[in-house]
Amino acid sequence: RRHQGELPRRDDHLDREPFTNNPVAAKRTAQMWKSFQTFLTKCQNLPETNTESYVSKKPEDRGGFFYRPNESKAGDHEEGSGASALISSGSMTYAGLKSMLYARLDKNDPRVRGALEYLMKNWTLQENPGMGKQGLFYYLLSMTRALDAYGDTVVTSADGSKHAWKEEVVNKLMGMQKENGSWANEHGRYMESMPELATSYALMTLKHAAGRPDLKRK
Repeated sequence: RRHQGELPRRDDHLDREPFTNNPVAAKRTAQMWKSFQTFLTKCQNLPETNTESYVSKKPEDRGGFFYRPNESKAGDHEEGSGASALISSGSMTYAGLKSMLYARLDKNDPRVRGALEYLMKNWTLQENPGMGKQGLFYYLLSMTRALDAYGDTVVTSADGSKHAWKEEVVNKLMGMQKENGSWANEHGRYMESMPELATSYALMTLKHAAGRPDLKRK
């Protein structure tokens, strides 16, 4: 039972899944979570847990995520090879981190630690690691969602610098906003050069970074 004024946990609804008192349904639910975790494992460049042939062994990719098993939107290290040595990207790794937390993996799980190590090694708000300016606004949105789920308001990058990420993200977006109030990416991949899309991403990012679910236009 929650105390008065206490916010619900992000996975509160999971404790109220229908038919959880039914042994057969409970077993199926447990298998569903296991399958979800297996899928996420196959999307990560971590040779200790993912033994698929497309996993990159390069240090710069370690712990990072790609789009889906056997495909990375950031490409691969062997041009023309298709399904080998997939390159990690920042946006997919933040999405992977959030998904692992929602899939009930502990923060100390090697897959979660590996993703966080990749992200702290590649900490930046200037580009989407592994993809440059491509998907920058989606990257910032994925960052705020994942770090919000992780729960730490200050993170430490690999060089030892402390980052109050919410403030940094808000300041970054304020500096990118155009005079007419919109945002747009100079790189057109994923249609982020369209102000309608980039602005929507920016506003959702601000809601997470500013901690204002009631954020309204003034």
